[in-house]
Amino acid sequence: MPERLVEGLREAMTIKETILEHTDEIVEDWYIFARTHIEMAEDLDRAEVKDHILDLLDRVVSDLEEPQSAAEQIEKAKGDKDLDPGEERAAMRHGAQRLEQGFSIFDISAEFRALRASVIRIWIRENAGLEKDLDELVRFNEAIDEAWILSVDRFQMTSDKMRDYFLGVLGHDLRSPLSAITVGSRVLSEYFEKGSPHDRLCQQMLASGEQMKELITNLLELTRLRLGNGLTIERRAVDLVALCERVTKEIRTSYPSACMVVKNPTTMECMVDPVRISQVMTNLTQNAIRHGNAADPITLSLWSQEDSVFIGVHNHGPVIDPEVRRGMFRDTLGGAVGNDGTIRLGLHIVYEIVRAHDGSVEVVSDALKGTTFTVHLPECIQPQV
Repeated sequence: MPERLVEGLREAMTIKETILEHTDEIVEDWYIFARTHIEMAEDLDRAEVKDHILDLLDRVVSDLEEPQSAAEQIEKAKGDKDLDPGEERAAMRHGAQRLEQGFSIFDISAEFRALRASVIRIWIRENAGLEKDLDELVRFNEAIDEAWILSVDRFQMTSDKMRDYFLGVLGHDLRSPLSAITVGSRVLSEYFEKGSPHDRLCQQMLASGEQMKELITNLLELTRLRLGNGLTIERRAVDLVALCERVTKEIRTSYPSACMVVKNPTTMECMVDPVRISQVMTNLTQNAIRHGNAADPITLSLWSQEDSVFIGVHNHGPVIDPEVRRGMFRDTLGGAVGNDGTIRLGLHIVYEIVRAHDGSVEVVSDALKGTTFTVHLPECIQPQV
């Protein structure tokens, strides 16, 4: 007989006791809700639907048993509590499994909402007419929310990694056919008179191919970043002016109709990653070509100040909206959308490369002066011997 039944008098049942004494009923409620309200659970067997629920309930009971100070309760309510691996494991496993089973983030949230409702319903039923401990109810809700957030977090993390892996594979597989199209267009252009309709068509195909190549390169770079591999920076002594000349030569080949002006000193020895910095110059210049006025030149400039290097890319064109400027380097796709609705992956790659060099990138844009992107690379000038 439960200890709460003493000499015919009923004592209020705690939430912990409710979970322990009615585990089977709670688990069955979980199962019935999932099978009747979540489409992806209809084809799962009973064990798959109930998987992790006992571990989650055990974690909640353990949480309710632990002493908790007022300060700890505040930290927990804010989601700032430090969790040990044992506390995270069940909820995180549940989130990853539900993604594999085809659940949506709304489905997994509904599961925890149903679990909370089931326990509270049984607790109220067992304590009808008795005074209840509302402080324990608060702690129970916090424990459920903690497990729910951990589960959803792992669900989203796993989902992001699967998506980024897919994008990486897709981008890699697109390179070969795109290369064949580009080479074929370049060969065909040799058979037509310069400026003829057929030649212009070939040039348009080449420009489109280069734009696709840039998008694929940036997509693969973004995938590496999102998968946690980060950017590898290998600094070495390089003449930044010579590097800039190579970049502009390649861009002129890809965009022969673009008007470009280069303002550089004679030489500039720096300690940077030449591959990454050439990527910065290429992305910013191609961005300026696509979004600038065709009749106005694109200006690429290099200058130094003390031991820092500055790279500027300027164009005339539509003013970039201030709200877009504030988020255009953000590490989410939604923050890299331009005025025309295009996704500017290249600008996010620029930001990550510059940040890896301990630098910064800024943009100013107005109707009179045009738009200028300025990259600052600190402490990279090679001392003269």
